[in-house]
Amino acid sequence: VAGLHPHRWLDEGVACYFGASRIANEQVKLGLMDANAYPVWWLGEWDISGDLERDKNDNVMIPLKTIVSGKGGPSLDDRFNDYYLHWWSLAHFLFEFRKAQHRDATFALMSEGGSLEAFEKHIGPAGEVEKDWYIHIATLKTREIQLTQDLRIRKLRTHQTDDNDER
Repeated sequence: VAGLHPHRWLDEGVACYFGASRIANEQVKLGLMDANAYPVWWLGEWDISGDLERDKNDNVMIPLKTIVSGKGGPSLDDRFNDYYLHWWSLAHFLFEFRKAQHRDATFALMSEGGSLEAFEKHIGPAGEVEKDWYIHIATLKTREIQLTQDLRIRKLRTHQTDDNDER
């Protein structure tokens, strides 16, 4: 409809960014993760070590250039959920990192389809951006852990209230 033909990472990543955003008070809270939404629920399984180069060598992280170009990397069939985590987290990074520093540039990137060339033109050199993206992923994992704990506490409180109501 819009005449855009985005690269898969951008198309799926942005869709997941919207789809995994929390709804509160009947409003979508863009960027606030819903721990029960795909692919966010896989964040806890993403075993990043804190060392980007090690994680790339151990195939925990798919390199940014691979994600954006769509060339090389592991088989999508074998690592389906990993790709979606990468695509979603990259879109989340582009819209949310450091008070949305890349947001305006992301719209320009989207208008050009999301190629590696357009990415580096609008966002920055992949090797440099990758480091910040990795930091962002670590931050997202920390938030997901907190969200999951909060959800468990709410469930316990709900069950305790339900148990008290039955008495």
